[in-house]
Amino acid sequence: MSITKKQHLNSHVGAPAARFATASMPRRLGAMGYDALVLLAIWFLATALALPLNGGKAIPPGNPWFSAYLAGWAVLYFCGSWLIGGQTIGMRAWRLRLMADRGGLPRIAQILVRFAVSLVSWLPLGLGYWWALGRGDRLCWHDLASGTRPVRLS
Repeated sequence: MSITKKQHLNSHVGAPAARFATASMPRRLGAMGYDALVLLAIWFLATALALPLNGGKAIPPGNPWFSAYLAGWAVLYFCGSWLIGGQTIGMRAWRLRLMADRGGLPRIAQILVRFAVSLVSWLPLGLGYWWALGRGDRLCWHDLASGTRPVRLS
């Protein structure tokens, strides 16, 4: 009997995330690199969609409305991907999945906290990520704050 994609995505629903190996920093960075490329492509397309609203002229640098518009696309990409299947495109390529500590996919509140705190993790020269290197469980600030963790899929 073959396993369907939906069955595979839901196969860990009741299992606590601690049963799985937390993703290593090299895997996380690899996934982040892929996701950065995807996000750049999304922003490129979002800019192309916004140009007609500006009369086809270039949008001036530092425009707060345009910055918020692009930030909204980033929230949609990451939070939407985590909510729907627990994986972004980069995480899928690196065989990672976001899980709630209690098991299964995280709730929307956890996802929003994770996204917000991950931005804070980057601000002081990536200190929120460096933090994980000194912990046995390899959890970053945003993992701890949201009660989620990226796990390595077998």
